[in-house]
Amino acid sequence: NKPELAITLNAIAEICYAQTCYEDAIEYYQCGLELLRSSNGMKIVTDKSTYARILFNIGKVCNAKKSFEQALCYFDNSISAIKMIRGDFHPDVATLHFDVATMQMLMERTNLAMKSFQEALTIRQLVFGDSSEKVIE
Repeated sequence: NKPELAITLNAIAEICYAQTCYEDAIEYYQCGLELLRSSNGMKIVTDKSTYARILFNIGKVCNAKKSFEQALCYFDNSISAIKMIRGDFHPDVATLHFDVATMQMLMERTNLAMKSFQEALTIRQLVFGDSSEKVIE
């Protein structure tokens, strides 16, 4: 099962990332992405949720390697991928915006981080209402 293999490769890549073996992590992440694309050469992704998470994780590695612009591209692509399957106003989209904002803060991109945090807040307010614990968090 390709999605399960991609999830396993993502887990192995996470270990490499934690051990600062960034090139190995990228290799495992890329293998996971390739598994999620169809074999017919049309680059159709079979599991967009895992695909979006792996894109985000590659962005984390790029950030750790100080390849900030490349990291931002991966973060943007991860948000686009999750929006394709969940829609613009879904809790998963809010969570990814929040995660991206956290990474942007680490990159000292405070204006971008503020925008991403605001996106996360807006989505959570629309989905859960202003008084929900998920918004207050």
